[in-house]
Amino acid sequence: MRISYEYYNIFYYVARYQSISKAAKVLSNSQPNITRIISKLEDSLNCKLFVRTNKGVLLTEQGEALYYYVKAAHKQMELGEAMMYSIGNTEVKNVYVGIATDITNNMVASLVLPPISLFHQENPDIHLQITNNSTPKLISDVHNGLLDMAILTASDTNIDDATKEITLYTFNDVIIAGNAYKDKFTEAVSLEEVCSYPVVGLGKHTETYQIYDRFFAEKGLDFFLNIETSTTEQTLSFVIDNLGIGCVASNYAYPAIEEGKLIEVKLKDKLPERKISLLRNEQTANPSAAIMEEYFTKHAMKTK
Repeated sequence: MRISYEYYNIFYYVARYQSISKAAKVLSNSQPNITRIISKLEDSLNCKLFVRTNKGVLLTEQGEALYYYVKAAHKQMELGEAMMYSIGNTEVKNVYVGIATDITNNMVASLVLPPISLFHQENPDIHLQITNNSTPKLISDVHNGLLDMAILTASDTNIDDATKEITLYTFNDVIIAGNAYKDKFTEAVSLEEVCSYPVVGLGKHTETYQIYDRFFAEKGLDFFLNIETSTTEQTLSFVIDNLGIGCVASNYAYPAIEEGKLIEVKLKDKLPERKISLLRNEQTANPSAAIMEEYFTKHAMKTK
């Protein structure tokens, strides 16, 4: 099936802005023409890509699937243009960086922001675009060229040969509970006992969930979350409010434990060691991203 690139380009901008009028303005095109091309694209693909709302348009499930790949292709073309422009040219360049939502705010502040800050100070003409997402999504975006690099938690799977992974830091998690559970955890408990209490934690879309799902499975146990959260900060808040027990990075939990807001649940089993890695797709050939990688590795060496 041969479909004009123009159709996909228009589809990209309509999906990006969720508006035919905004896409028309960006593309210096007319709304009727944009509508006509979207209709022709839908006819060619034999599916509905958008649904109209009072505020604009929304992608259908099939539209979301198509947009994921069109967005990746669009980013690759942008990278190609940027590379051609950068040859013999020292002007503005771009670096797209993803940071995993599994990484706590204090880890971001102490481990991720310092090398980014130093890089920006010494390379002020390089434009940085920072996004947050789950580790599995970041791996996919690096693989598809939507990101130049990602800082994420342990990623033992789905790393292809073109993707470079560097372990920057290692850390340990601790199991925590609110003060209402103080009398229940006076001694070390087993994983099986942990499963008898409500559990709060990052959802199934995160690497943290997958790590503990595998860990519990190896012990012959089911890992079930009673409350799924989007960030570690949310997990901590729910645990402090005694809605269940949770598992977070030790350096993030200890301040709240010292303040008396939480208790540490001692475990008979040793929890798996965690790591923070830098992931980069070397095939994107972005020299600025390669330079930023050096800032991260140097900071990691100083921190250890």
